[in-house]
This record gives sequence, C-alpha cells and structure tokens, in this order.
Amino acid sequence: MSAAMALALAEIIEDRRPEGLFASQLSRLRTKSAVIATRPAEEVVDLIRAWMASRAAAIGVEVAPADITSIREDSRLLPSGLSDPRTDLAAAAVAEGYIARTDLAVFADDHFLDLEAEHERPNVFLHVVDTPSNPTPRLLSAADLIDHGGPRETQAAMHLLGRA
Repeated sequence: MSAAMALALAEIIEDRRPEGLFASQLSRLRTKSAVIATRPAEEVVDLIRAWMASRAAAIGVEVAPADITSIREDSRLLPSGLSDPRTDLAAAAVAEGYIARTDLAVFADDHFLDLEAEHERPNVFLHVVDTPSNPTPRLLSAADLIDHGGPRETQAAMHLLGRA
C-alpha cells in the first residue's frame, strides 16, 4: 500500500474522512479498517506490518541519553510508538514520533542529529511524512510498535487499537 493510502487508512480508523480519495479507494480502505477491527489479533499484526510498511520514511539515530528529554519535548516531533503516551510502555530512554519533512533538517540541526550516519543502537526513531496528524493516529503508532518486534510492543499495539 502506498504511503498516502496507509496514512488515509490511519485517518479512517480515527473516524476522520481523508480528502482527495475516489469512492472506490475509500471503500477499499473501509474494508481494511473492518478487517483490522475483526480478524484474529495474530493475523492483524501481520496485516498491519504489510499494509503500513510504506507509511513514512524511517530514520533511526543514536543520541546520548541526556539528550532524549529535549528531543521528546520538541513540539515538531509528534509522539508515537514507544513514546506514545496512550500506551502503557515506559520507554524514557527512547524518543519516537512523526515529523514533517519540512521540519526535519532544522530539527536535526537543533538536536545535533547526524541523519546520514550508521547507528548501531538507535534510541531516536523519526517517521518522516509530509504533514503529520496531531495526535498521531493510533494505527500509525501501533504500526511503529509492531515494527519494534517485541511481544510487549505488539501487545501495546493491539491494546492501542482496542484489540487487547
């Protein structure tokens, strides 16, 4: 699924109507939304992983633990995944969220982030989109959690979607 369709699906799950879609696209996304709401959790995890794979460009960066707080408090980064306050995860040593493509370079400069370097143990996860929704739609945050791959994260994702 394209990034635009993945983001539109996330909006539909929030009961918002995405703009600029044909009726046939809207119908297919509503069907996918119903699948997420009704299929067994194990199947839903795999579907979300597949359908939401192209939702945003993802960048992982490693920073000093002392820098996490200022990154998390920056209003340009909309919390999701491990930083989503709607989850029960306490991941104080990590910052994760969505950021507008137009804000990325200045954000990186402000926080001294090297976006081009290879980072062995990233603790900042940036999901870059044209226009992030505030608050981050639950499906996007759930997809971010599922991408981390752990059972705690997957359980938190299902809880966020009302499936746990």
